[in-house]
Amino acid sequence: MFGYPFYGYPPPTYAPPPQQPYPVPPTPTDLERGLKIALKIRAKEERKKEKAEEAKDKAKAEEKKKASEKQKGNLLAIEWFVIGILAYPMVGPVAHFLQHKVGLPW
Repeated sequence: MFGYPFYGYPPPTYAPPPQQPYPVPPTPTDLERGLKIALKIRAKEERKKEKAEEAKDKAKAEEKKKASEKQKGNLLAIEWFVIGILAYPMVGPVAHFLQHKVGLPW
């Protein structure tokens, strides 16, 4: 008769909430409380924006720092060239010896 999900029982009826005969105007204390709440919400949003800007600046500074550290760790091509020229008198004869006397296939 009533079908799923009631299985023979009538569906529930909901009564609307009781209405007041007329709307109650806000009191001055209600207005003050509302103003305080609005000021708190506004201050909270401003703090959130400031924190986001600080985090953005901090991330940018951290990125610059990492980039400079990364560049410090790598030698430039000219530096490698100079190191090679300075090291050749020691490394060259050793490489020649290992290649011709010992027989390493370089």
